[in-house]
Amino acid sequence: MQNLFKSLILLLTLAILVNGCSTESPLVKSVASPGHVPSSGDADGFLIVDCLLPSQVRQLEPGTISLTQRRPIKTSISDCEIRGGEYVVQDRSDYAAALKVWLAKAKAGDPKAQTYVGEIYEKGLGVPPDYEKAAQWYQKAAAQGYASAQMDLGFLYERGLGVKQDSAMAEKWYRQAAELTEEADIELVAPTQSSNESEEVARLRQELEQTKQKVAELQNKLQMHERGAKRRHSKNKRRETGSNKLPLGTYHALIIGNNQYQHLSKLKTAVNDAKVVDELLRTRYGYKTTVLLNANRYQILNALNQLRQRLTEKDNLLIYYGGHGELDEVNQRGHWLAVDAEPDSTANWISNITITDILNTMSSKHILVVSDSCYSGTMTRSSLTRLEAGMTPEKHLKWIKKMLKKQSRTALTSGGIKPVLDTGGGQHSIFAKAFIDTLENNTEIMAAYKVYRQVAALVNDAAAATRFDQVPEYAPIRYAKHEAGEFFFVPKGASTKIAVLGTDAGVQTFRFGL
Repeated sequence: MQNLFKSLILLLTLAILVNGCSTESPLVKSVASPGHVPSSGDADGFLIVDCLLPSQVRQLEPGTISLTQRRPIKTSISDCEIRGGEYVVQDRSDYAAALKVWLAKAKAGDPKAQTYVGEIYEKGLGVPPDYEKAAQWYQKAAAQGYASAQMDLGFLYERGLGVKQDSAMAEKWYRQAAELTEEADIELVAPTQSSNESEEVARLRQELEQTKQKVAELQNKLQMHERGAKRRHSKNKRRETGSNKLPLGTYHALIIGNNQYQHLSKLKTAVNDAKVVDELLRTRYGYKTTVLLNANRYQILNALNQLRQRLTEKDNLLIYYGGHGELDEVNQRGHWLAVDAEPDSTANWISNITITDILNTMSSKHILVVSDSCYSGTMTRSSLTRLEAGMTPEKHLKWIKKMLKKQSRTALTSGGIKPVLDTGGGQHSIFAKAFIDTLENNTEIMAAYKVYRQVAALVNDAAAATRFDQVPEYAPIRYAKHEAGEFFFVPKGASTKIAVLGTDAGVQTFRFGL
């Protein structure tokens, strides 16, 4: 017992000395007492950090004890402090400090840590990005089947960063992340880029006209099929395959609408947009919603933190933001502006990096950010999967099941890195009206990408009337652990099964999602 006591004292002394050396380290040492939570004036306590938890003392056998390795996690500042950890704030961190948190675990072969190390090299964090090293670390994690790393590696191949630009290799890694290696009729498409907005506007307007013509054709075909279905009704009995029921989970939404700014020009429609989106998601889609109207920075970060702590992998989350946005022109970083934001101070701005870091630590399987603000397009840049038109319902169902299985972090934004219209849609912004109309008219399971296509066509049609180019965008959110999945909108009453309607001349007829 005496030897055990001496060993414990020695280890604790060493631990104190080791921690004492960290006073010269860029890591911030926790000094908070247990139970500390952010106060109403301490919104920074909700920010996500790279936290290095302290070692734990373990008794291996009588008379022998050891210290465990320090464990890195991503968590909030307040949680890191409560647990006695040291942390790096991403916006203020440098290359060496960030690596200190994750490198040891990455070298030990952990794919999540390897992906974080790759992201550190890709971001630069105070030094120029090292894309070659980023690719090397992504490769290590991707080889272990880690989907987030496969998406990141595909992005580097797509852009030619640190590796030779190779669209085939990019597609290979994107397909592996989505587990779509054998589905040749599912294509990968790049999101719209701001530099090609004029071409995208023209294309979407053309698509809108084609869609209108197609609707008329489909209405005629529908009438013909309905007449045919009545004639075959006596021969064919409908059966539903219960095994094809989709595991959709529970849907939640955080809806933010800011009009009454204290130091900036007031907006006209954001609050009303938020109220209508809330009612629509609750009554038509069965969402559990949290609504923030004219919210300050603390209230927004607090609400996001509560969802981060409460939601599980069985939950889906939609975050809707309507309000002012701002662009930091030095680093091309977009921000949401809370009602207490000031034009000449970033203290109460909420950067896209802050939102991304919070999404990275959430357990929710699928998360969609719908952002109706200026410069919101800086949040996204990557490729995504899209279902080819004309696929059979069986393959459609197979694709949906794969997308539900894979984690998703995507954003539907009202524009790229330019200002967007606050009005133009009556009592709504142009973007909000298009989003609301699309969801109101939907009667089936609809992928967020399809919502985007309809919203984009409506926005461009409406914006043309005001001679204003506004191009919505939809893409995965980088560094948020997107795994090539997809977010789905499921209205109440929509079937989550594939129905076999019958057989006519040896050909099976299917109906999906109705």
